Amino acid sequence: MRKIFFVGLAMTGIGAYLYYRRQVDLLYAMSYSIAGVEMLERNPDLWKAKITMNVKNCSEIPFTLTGWNFDILINNEQVSKITDNKQKVSVGANGGVTPLSFIVEFNPKNYGLLDILATLLDTGKGTQITIQGNVSVYSGLLLTTKSPVELTWTLEDFIGSDNDGSQISC
Repeated sequence: MRKIFFVGLAMTGIGAYLYYRRQVDLLYAMSYSIAGVEMLERNPDLWKAKITMNVKNCSEIPFTLTGWNFDILINNEQVSKITDNKQKVSVGANGGVTPLSFIVEFNPKNYGLLDILATLLDTGKGTQITIQGNVSVYSGLLLTTKSPVELTWTLEDFIGSDNDGSQISC
């Protein structure tokens, strides 16, 4: 009788662990795309833009983004850091897409305005913009703080085209 009890207890523990692992894997089942970049302010002392990123939930369970930590790079040079642990953004299940907007600002003088302009002129529409970092995701009893994000696009992707982020896939 004791053996049956311990076998049942072990099976319950294994089942609980497998359920937990599946839920954690589902929290990582999301994809990202850039929906838009809007220039808010541009002068010799400050460049400020609003970036809208779409987050798509490819899992069966809804979750909430509870914070993010992004580095913004232009041609592999970090120009800004975005950190927010105060906002909570809900993302629906089964392909739910939610826009996530944040403001990027930096002083071009800190990075050499002439260097940035020379790079833009040299690479033109091929200027590469990268967002990399991580997001904190919460669902039910599970919280993960290091779900990785890495998006790279070129300036050409947004010049003369309407990008609504619909190319997002899982």
